[in-house]
Amino acid sequence: MKKISFTFCLFLFALLSTKVQAQTEYGTGAIPLTEAEAAQIPVLQLSPQSAAMPLPDSAHNNWRIYFPPVYNQ
Repeated sequence: MKKISFTFCLFLFALLSTKVQAQTEYGTGAIPLTEAEAAQIPVLQLSPQSAAMPLPDSAHNNWRIYFPPVYNQ
C-alpha cells in the first residue's frame, strides 16, 4: 500500500510540476497603455510652494495615514 501511495504522490507531483512549467506568463489583468493613451496623461506641475516642501524621513500611520491597511483579497 505504501508503494502505491508513493507512486501516486510521485505521479501527482510530476503532473503538477509540468503544469507550472507550462505557464509562461503571469498576467496581472492590466492592459498595457498604447502610445496614444500614454501621451494623453497630463504632466504633474508642482507649485513653487509644493516643490519647496520637504518630504518626511519616514511615514507613521499613527499620525497621518499614508498607506491604507492591507486586507486579505
